[in-house]
Amino acid sequence: MTLNYESLPLGKNVEQPRCRDAGVLVSIPRSVAREAEKIVYVPKYGYDLWNLWELSWLNQFGVPQVGVGKLKVPLDSKYICESKSLKLYLNGLSQETFKTPQNYQQVVIEDLSTTLGVTPFLEIYSLAASDAKELFKIENCDKFGRCLDSLNISISHYLPNERLLKVKDGVTPVTSFFSNAFRSFCPVTNQPDWATVGISYSAKKTLVPASLLSYLVSFRNHRGFHEACIEKVFNALVKALNPKFLIVWGAFTRRGGLDINPVRMLNNTEFEVPRS
Repeated sequence: MTLNYESLPLGKNVEQPRCRDAGVLVSIPRSVAREAEKIVYVPKYGYDLWNLWELSWLNQFGVPQVGVGKLKVPLDSKYICESKSLKLYLNGLSQETFKTPQNYQQVVIEDLSTTLGVTPFLEIYSLAASDAKELFKIENCDKFGRCLDSLNISISHYLPNERLLKVKDGVTPVTSFFSNAFRSFCPVTNQPDWATVGISYSAKKTLVPASLLSYLVSFRNHRGFHEACIEKVFNALVKALNPKFLIVWGAFTRRGGLDINPVRMLNNTEFEVPRS
């Protein structure tokens, strides 16, 4: 199955809805990106965490309310939502009246459930709430393991190549690495997508850190959706390590009021990624 990128609102001048219009939401089958990336193993556990930074609506007195949202979409949803269509939809709600934030939340969940083919998890926080800034603050990535970016190595491959990954014998307890140097390109607009990517694993093999950095950097000129890129990294590590435990997450930078953070896990271990 192929996707007609010309049918998507990304990279086009599209009229902004003036009211609630679920018709602007665009579904993309997950299978399309997975087939394009030749994803062999789809992990059983994981999700895509979207941070929604520009939410607004009117209360019953016509006073604008402003909030932020946390949207979690399970990885087994049949569809993902095209990001620009979600921006258009959410901005269309800015002139709609809702008595409470819960009413706003209920409407968004209802419309996205139709688009995604599954009911997503959504929380709405008022910017006036004391916990909102704490929830969405930029977190210290050091606690997620060792940063690879200062390794003194030479890199010359800028398209994904799993053969760059090197392992050696030796049991490895849970070990974590991250890199802030990840970049790929949107397959529709060809605009760069920057991310911090983190890996935690345990296996009967040991991953050579320099090879992991080389592999992550090899995505630098690759065109792929956020979710599929992280699944491609996940698949390469499953193949190289045959791990007992594995988490791969990508915290992509915010664009147009949204950031997307895919998380893929080998087992059912809850894990929160740092917010961009």
